[in-house]
Amino acid sequence: MKKILVFLLTSVLMGCAALTPSRQMLSVTSNVPDAVILVNGENIGFGSGKTEVKRNSTVNIMAIKDGYYPAIRTIGKHNNIVAILDAAVCGFGLIIFAIPWCVSAFAAPGAWSLDDTDVSVFMIPNTQTATATNTSK
Repeated sequence: MKKILVFLLTSVLMGCAALTPSRQMLSVTSNVPDAVILVNGENIGFGSGKTEVKRNSTVNIMAIKDGYYPAIRTIGKHNNIVAILDAAVCGFGLIIFAIPWCVSAFAAPGAWSLDDTDVSVFMIPNTQTATATNTSK
């Protein structure tokens, strides 16, 4: 009876990361209202935007506009509390019953979170471009 109870408890607690969504919302805002905002190469708006990105991947952000230097940010990822709890449950000896479940849950996209989900990018005016444009007129 104890083995059955432990097995059921293991089945319920293990692999919560496997049930967590694989995508996460990311919000990006620039100090230049009409700058093009690109996330992993995809245009998500002008000046600001929101998009869903994979939790288990690095995210590349770029803001571009004529007369400004491009603003570039890279957002990393880290194991979240769900992954840590999955690993802790495995560590309590329950791993005997659920090695494949534990390993797959810990490696699941839901075991990760982005380091930052509300990103601000600051663009600096390119005075050399503005000067070159004004002198060519």
